[in-house]
Amino acid sequence: MPYDLKAQTPKTLAEDYAGKFEDLHRAVGDTVLRMQPWVTFHEHYRCTCAEIQGALGYIPMMLDPRKVEGARDQINAAYPFGGWQPFKGFTLEGVALSYAGDPPIYPYAFTMLHDDLVLVYPHAWVAIIPPGDADKFEVARLD
Repeated sequence: MPYDLKAQTPKTLAEDYAGKFEDLHRAVGDTVLRMQPWVTFHEHYRCTCAEIQGALGYIPMMLDPRKVEGARDQINAAYPFGGWQPFKGFTLEGVALSYAGDPPIYPYAFTMLHDDLVLVYPHAWVAIIPPGDADKFEVARLD
């Protein structure tokens, strides 16, 4: 069943992610996955998973669950064009990302890295939301 993105919050996405991938993590046991699973919202955008994967680019490969660092630090180390450089002025309502004067945008996909919720939006915007505190999110452009 497709997500209703307008009804989602960072908390509901994190809870759903835990539910979806609990069996996967149980199946691999002590083995740590090299890359986190991602949930795509291709139905919302009426496109294919391959098109969403194209929009994600190399971002999934920058996040390694075997490392102890959080998403921000891993992207900062792996992104070759200046690392993680947060932009100020964004607001987050549910999972809709807005900037003053622009219409809200909804994520293409999300994952959880350790406890960080990572959402990838159109126009190469990436939001990282720390556990339990959606008010302390950061947004950077990774294009």
